[in-house]
Amino acid sequence: MSAHDARLVASEYMTPLLGLVEALAEGVVLRLENGRIIYANKAAARILGTSREALLDARSPRLVRALVNDQGRRLRRRDWPDARALRTGETVREAFVGIINGKDDNVRWLIATCQPLAANDDIASRCVMISFEDVTEVREARRRVRYLATHDSLTGLFNRASFEETMQAALERGARRGASHALLYVDLDRFKGINDSFGHTVGDGLLQQLARRFESIVGPAGQLARWGGDEFLVLLEDAADAESIARRLIDAAAEPCDIGPLSVSIGVSIGIAMAPEHGADIATLLRHADTAMYRAKEHGRRQAEVFNPAMNAHLERRARVEAGLRRALERDELSIAYQPVTDLRSGEMTGVEALLRWRSFELGEVPPAEFVPLAEETGLIVPIGEWAMKRVFAQAARWQALQAAHGATLPLGSRRRLPLRVALNVSARQLLWSNLADTVEQALAESGVMARRLDFELTESLLLQDSATLARNLARLQQMGIHFSIDDFGTGYASMSYLLRFPISTLKIDKSFIGRVPGDRDAMSIAEAIVAMSSALGLRCIAEGVETAAQLEFLRMVDCDAIQGFLIAEPLEAEEISQRLLAPIDAEAGPAEPWLPVADSKSLIRDR
Repeated sequence: MSAHDARLVASEYMTPLLGLVEALAEGVVLRLENGRIIYANKAAARILGTSREALLDARSPRLVRALVNDQGRRLRRRDWPDARALRTGETVREAFVGIINGKDDNVRWLIATCQPLAANDDIASRCVMISFEDVTEVREARRRVRYLATHDSLTGLFNRASFEETMQAALERGARRGASHALLYVDLDRFKGINDSFGHTVGDGLLQQLARRFESIVGPAGQLARWGGDEFLVLLEDAADAESIARRLIDAAAEPCDIGPLSVSIGVSIGIAMAPEHGADIATLLRHADTAMYRAKEHGRRQAEVFNPAMNAHLERRARVEAGLRRALERDELSIAYQPVTDLRSGEMTGVEALLRWRSFELGEVPPAEFVPLAEETGLIVPIGEWAMKRVFAQAARWQALQAAHGATLPLGSRRRLPLRVALNVSARQLLWSNLADTVEQALAESGVMARRLDFELTESLLLQDSATLARNLARLQQMGIHFSIDDFGTGYASMSYLLRFPISTLKIDKSFIGRVPGDRDAMSIAEAIVAMSSALGLRCIAEGVETAAQLEFLRMVDCDAIQGFLIAEPLEAEEISQRLLAPIDAEAGPAEPWLPVADSKSLIRDR
């Protein structure tokens, strides 16, 4: 086009409205059919990130490299709004497009109206006026709102609402096609302990890293969502993959996560429900997957369980036990039994372990293995533990007085019993309870028992807790004179550094190792190593669960300090312990079975 023609067009169409157009916040461009821009207002240059001179210069590189629609798909050149307006002669109104510029491939989103200019002149008929508004920030804000409505803000995974919507659609498709799906309910084991010990920042970092790991495992085979605080859900299109993916999720969670200076690992328990086998609607599948997940936790955690109808009966039993446990204290259904601890060198009963028992009016005798974990999970262990502590302290004070009175009646120079030490289990919930030390101090004062006659048994996993409350409670309890033991040693995570860090006086070898003696060489080696480590650290070592003469002889041979188990005595009533304290030391009951020769026992662990 000649300069004369360009001036003609500019004069005919722009001069009367130029002042108004220049003041608009919207961009306005006049483009010829050949692509040449013959007018652009200031707003157009600003929105497009260039100068007006560059827009009008025919020699400038193409500013717009491509246009995309709202879904991000590129438009053919003939489908651009200005091209459509020129081709059809009709106005294209409020077209939503993204401009990919020719400089850095950034996308700027516009709402554009393209109007062909009608005039009698042939040149004018090939012109289009493009007015446009920059809505990039508005679109991003709306996208963000939509994202937040469908995604979890911490992990970036789908949230509950979007997962339910997707799951409903998948179940409907599956019903039409006869396909099966799997729902995996993933729950982190003891996540609250990590939050309590290391803080919520570490807990959040752990959730974020696990989310990325889980995403890489699930991939396009299913959908992953964060369901709650420490819960994830996975919906798999193919139910046949459920157990293998569950195993991979468990393994991935067990790998340490580096969060700042810390290296944190955690277990996960997974419940699996299949559709339509275990339910055809969301609520039923969630309930059954949740039931299976709790069964996995009860079976030792870090594993997956597939739902079966028998679990419902188990869930009902669990609900009845929890309801009864909440009333057990007020109904006076709880009691304490005491299992003797016998010194292997002297044969003397030197201590007892207090064991909680529950006989329910409705349920009968409920095993500790069933109700204690439930008490810890529900928090009932705190009031129950406080009741047990006061009961045990009072009984320990009575034995203290009994030994003192009995000792006064013995002839001068006769052999006297060592002061009986009473051990009781203290849960993580109790030790992380801020008022524990005050409660113990009050119970000591009320009972009159000497603190050095008491032994608090802790679990190995508790030693990992980096909690200020825990450290404060342990320090105060140690100052009072209370001893500490690690219960079930060998099954958790303790290391030499933790044993040195805390004021531990005793290690108790877990009965799972002792139960495999003498038939399992590995178990025997572990038990022997624990005894040797205890000796090297100046700690006392007690073996739990001793039931046979062969186990007893093995423990004598490796020089274990003391034993506890049915071979010596079952848990007894307090009165029976009192009778034993009054009996002569030489009359202590020995094992009922003959011992194996020492040489035979040695050959069991040395002949490898």
